[in-house]
Amino acid sequence: MGSILCIDDEPHVANLRCMALEAAGHAATPCWTIADAKFLLTRREFEVLVVGAQAGAEWPAICRKLKRARRPPIVIVTSYRSDDEPPEEQCADIYFEKTIDPEHLVSVIDEMLRVRDSSVVFNGSMP
Repeated sequence: MGSILCIDDEPHVANLRCMALEAAGHAATPCWTIADAKFLLTRREFEVLVVGAQAGAEWPAICRKLKRARRPPIVIVTSYRSDDEPPEEQCADIYFEKTIDPEHLVSVIDEMLRVRDSSVVFNGSMP
């Protein structure tokens, strides 16, 4: 399964996502600050990033930089409503509202990794 970095400024949210991912067989690492995320990204390879984006955070710039470097797929989970067109959506592989069910998040990540392993381009939509 995959190595996933779960970043959220609310520790209980990052931990809940990690527990769901670990129950599905993934190696999940929780992270609560941008500084810690930057540090971890320079020290380890992750197959997927799950980012709980907050308005005004540095995430859009960080995500665009990672995308240019063809780094791991990025899942943005935010409190923006989908019709608000958040700036993070432009740099994510897929975008979800913060209320996403953890099991659904796991199934999306499983599919992202399956598609990656089959060398098919993942366009951010689910069947």
